[in-house]
Amino acid sequence: MATRTAARKTTKSTKGATKAKPDAAPSKPKTAKPKRSIKDFAPDPPAAKPPAVKDEKTLEKTPVPAPVPAVTELRKRELMHLVSEKTGLQRNKVRPAVEAAIEVLGEAILAGRQVNIPPLGKIKPKRTREFADTKITVAKIRQNKPDQS
Repeated sequence: MATRTAARKTTKSTKGATKAKPDAAPSKPKTAKPKRSIKDFAPDPPAAKPPAVKDEKTLEKTPVPAPVPAVTELRKRELMHLVSEKTGLQRNKVRPAVEAAIEVLGEAILAGRQVNIPPLGKIKPKRTREFADTKITVAKIRQNKPDQS
C-alpha cells in the first residue's frame, strides 16, 4: 500500500508536465516574460533643470516665460467654417472663393513669386527642391506685429 501512495503522489505532481521523449535532448525551461505596458515604449521625458538661484533678488528679477500654446494645423474644412462665420455667408457659397484663393496662392508660391497680402504678410520663397512626384519650397513669412490699440 505504501508503494501505491508514493506512485499516486508522483503522478499528481507531474500531471501538468509534458513527458519528455527518450530520444530528444532535454529542452530549456521556459521563463515567464514580464508584461510590457505602453509606458515601456514611450521615450523618457526630458528632465527639467531648475534655474540656478543665487539669492532671492535674482529670483525676483528672473522673468517667468509665458506658456507656449499647442500648435495645431488649420485645415481646409476649418478655414471654410471660419470664413463663413466671419462673412455671414453659407459654407457652400464661400467654398468656391476660398478654394480659388488657395489655388492662386499655391501656384504663385510654386512659381517662386513673392506673395504680399497685408493681413497675412509677405511670403518669400527661399529654397526649392524637386523630386519625382513633388516639389518642396521653403518660404519665409514676414508679418507686422498687431497693433496694441
